[in-house]
Amino acid sequence: MSHSRLYDLGFNLSFGLDMRLWRMVMELAQVVPGENVLDVGCGTGRLALAIAGVVSPSGRVSGIDASPEMIEVASHKASRAAAKPWFQVGLVEEIPFDDGSFDLVVSTLVLHHLPREVKEAGFREVARVLRPGGRFVGVDLQIPASRLYSLLAVLVLGHHMAGADITDSLEPMRLAGLEDVQANDTPNRFFACVRSLKSGA
Repeated sequence: MSHSRLYDLGFNLSFGLDMRLWRMVMELAQVVPGENVLDVGCGTGRLALAIAGVVSPSGRVSGIDASPEMIEVASHKASRAAAKPWFQVGLVEEIPFDDGSFDLVVSTLVLHHLPREVKEAGFREVARVLRPGGRFVGVDLQIPASRLYSLLAVLVLGHHMAGADITDSLEPMRLAGLEDVQANDTPNRFFACVRSLKSGA
């Protein structure tokens, strides 16, 4: 079994969420029909496919990921779907789309992987590809404050999760010129979200 297919399986076994996470992300992002949406770090495409079912036929969804293998699996899924997102290899710090291409940029379980300098470059790119009035919503893991949960996070997810804090993304968003920057809890205690807007001026 390929790494990308193991990723899908491992995610479902670890969190037992399947479509519940993607529905939660779409509700937090307030996805509506007709929007153009970019999923940064789209992985095997599950969120992008779910969003495509909401925004189509007048809207479109694109997904980028640094892994060619993930993009291959996502593209295969899209070929069988009624609403077809477009997937391509791409980096958050070099988003391969024109200025003002999207109403919404989303990112799920990506931010904790990014070093500070990549976050700063990435949010500059997010601000560039958003239309005036467009929004960014990122959802990532939030480890409850206890020694047990911290230990489990390290054992299951790796040492990089021991100090992961989604609020580390707030200052890079502000430096990128995004506005109304905020961090919020989500209905699931193991996840938190960050949001921001591009000025409509």
